[in-house]
Amino acid sequence: MTVLTNTIHIDATPAQVWEALATLDALHEYDPGIAKSSLCGAKRCGLGADRHCDIEAGGWFRERVTVWEPARALEFTLYDCTLPVRHLRHHYELSAEHGGTRVDQPRVHPRLRTPGSGSRRPRRQTQVGRRGEGLLRWPRAACGGSSRSLALRC
Repeated sequence: MTVLTNTIHIDATPAQVWEALATLDALHEYDPGIAKSSLCGAKRCGLGADRHCDIEAGGWFRERVTVWEPARALEFTLYDCTLPVRHLRHHYELSAEHGGTRVDQPRVHPRLRTPGSGSRRPRRQTQVGRRGEGLLRWPRAACGGSSRSLALRC
């Protein structure tokens, strides 16, 4: 198992960041790898809500909300996709920090192995979000502020 964690600081309140994340059909507005996101079914939010995402480079995935704690935590679990990945979950953790919001996004890849990880022991890698890069690109319009990166403390 490998856990990849993106971390970013957003100059907006946790409530503002939550509003952007909890709008499930708006992932394409802040994730540069997503061409379009839409809801699957009538449930717009909360546990069990599903979304379909078309990937910018081709293909798609569907994921379901498995944790819903307003302004604190949100988790998605992949349940169908065109990619060779079959098991994936990622979790957003929000916390007030330095007048804004720190967002940590650990993504668990149960079968992904990193170089040098010959054993099946869990391994942790960290990616730090930067404005305009990675999975956590936050437009000013989404949260009413700018972003800057922070190093993740393990």
